Amino acid sequence: MIKKEKQHLQFKNPLAFILLCSLSTHISAYGSNGCEDLLKNTREDELSTPTTDLTAYLEFLLENRRIGSDHLNRFIPPLEEGNITNPISKEETLVNTKLMIHREKIQKYIDENENKLDPRKLLTWSRGVLKERATIQKDRVRVKKKTQLFRTIVTEKASFNKAGYWIESPPIIINDGTKDPTLLVNFSDGENGRLYFLGLDGGEKTFFKTRGRIISSPVVINEGTKDPTILVGTNDGKLHFLDINANEKTPPFKTEDGIYSSPVVINEGTKNPTILVVTNDGRLHFLDINANEKTPPFKTEGAIVSSPIVINEGTKDPTVLVGTYNGRLHFLGLDGGEKTFFKAKGAIISSPIVINEGTKNPIIVVHFRDGTEGKLYFLNLKARKKAFFGPSGKILAPPIAINDGTKDPLIVVRSYDKTNGKLYFLNLKARKKAFFEAPGDILSPLVVINEGTQNPTLLMGSHIGKLHSLDLNANEKASFKTGGWILSAPVVINEGTKDPTILVSSFDGKLYFLSLDANKKASFQTGSKILSSPAVINEGTKDPTILVGTDDGTLYFLKLSLQRIEE
Repeated sequence: MIKKEKQHLQFKNPLAFILLCSLSTHISAYGSNGCEDLLKNTREDELSTPTTDLTAYLEFLLENRRIGSDHLNRFIPPLEEGNITNPISKEETLVNTKLMIHREKIQKYIDENENKLDPRKLLTWSRGVLKERATIQKDRVRVKKKTQLFRTIVTEKASFNKAGYWIESPPIIINDGTKDPTLLVNFSDGENGRLYFLGLDGGEKTFFKTRGRIISSPVVINEGTKDPTILVGTNDGKLHFLDINANEKTPPFKTEDGIYSSPVVINEGTKNPTILVVTNDGRLHFLDINANEKTPPFKTEGAIVSSPIVINEGTKDPTVLVGTYNGRLHFLGLDGGEKTFFKAKGAIISSPIVINEGTKNPIIVVHFRDGTEGKLYFLNLKARKKAFFGPSGKILAPPIAINDGTKDPLIVVRSYDKTNGKLYFLNLKARKKAFFEAPGDILSPLVVINEGTQNPTLLMGSHIGKLHSLDLNANEKASFKTGGWILSAPVVINEGTKDPTILVSSFDGKLYFLSLDANKKASFQTGSKILSSPAVINEGTKDPTILVGTDDGTLYFLKLSLQRIEE
């Protein structure tokens, strides 16, 4: 092919030059001075023949979209037989008059140089150009697909409302991924509770009414079997055992005080599971699946307001940890007997976390309140203190562990000092590795995306309505400002894919849909404040459903879809 520079063609053959010069007024790339421009850029030192001049002219028409690949496909068959025909047909000139002059001049040039044109070289050139254009077209399609712009569309599929009630906790999904999932939604009017069983279309299947509020989330045992059991605790001291149709399977277990935290199930799926239930009067009950006590309750000296946790479940020697308001962390066996305890200097109001569970040296991190302040203890399995962390400011929530089970786990804890929220990144010796300070209190639970990868992200929301996105060195990667407090944990859809979506609910009544770099994809305006995290049904399918509840008693069923932005 002829070498080109800045869309200037190079000719030596006078016939080709005259031909192009006569057509220059019809070729917009050259304008009125086309002949002068062509003459200036003609290189005398380059060998030019009628064949190369014709291919150069055809290439010029291709580049300026006067002709296309279909013309070359029409040009090739006669060349394969040694004949040269005009690639522009007469029929085309009737539809496109601009092609008429090109056809006439090309035909005249072919007729005048019939014995000088080389069909074989023209054939080689035509095939090469077609191949090159096909490759370019494939690359364009690939790039277009890669860079295609879409907007995220959120539409309401259905809603469920109970006037005079509010939603106490995020919905629980039973049989997710099946044809008939069931949603458990916990409503309250301030005195009584109602647990509604809903379908994916927002229709009510049934409900269960309690005389006390359902403060904590229900727990489902043996989900996916023919006989699941739903455990529902109330603040009037009853634990209800329900089937999938909201019928009581057994009379409720009655305690002497309210149940404010979710029950915990040990050895689920075995013939002998144990249900742990704590009450506000400081008792820990050990129940079987039929609501019978397996052992006398363990009585503490203070109220228990957080759920117990179990270490080494499934082994011969599991340990139950339960903290109390009077500052004791009890280490118990499944028989209710106390192994040991640890006395903190303040109330333990949240469940401890365990790092390196299953190893010889697990670490238990306990959060306690010392008056208005908060501190952390690092303990071993014998309740001996290994380390202590006491920052300035209030630690109002338990820490989280990141990269648990690795050589370098992190404990991340948030505190507040009247003006700013502080985030501390600690090692197992309670030494600070990194620190982040944000304006306003950090209210939402901490959430980690892509943990264990090279690019994990920590998400947190504040009372000034800001979502912060950090790396594990406490550097801020991005942030997003909403119009109200962010109280609940962000939820991530399609984590681990190229295009995850972060769902953030706010006091301004909006559910925000963000990209990983905190850019807004879309938002959905509800009719009231959103206090709890959304939930997702059928995630990873073509038709996921997003559930979000508001404090006016409405549960919204939302659909997330992509719409191409037309260029």
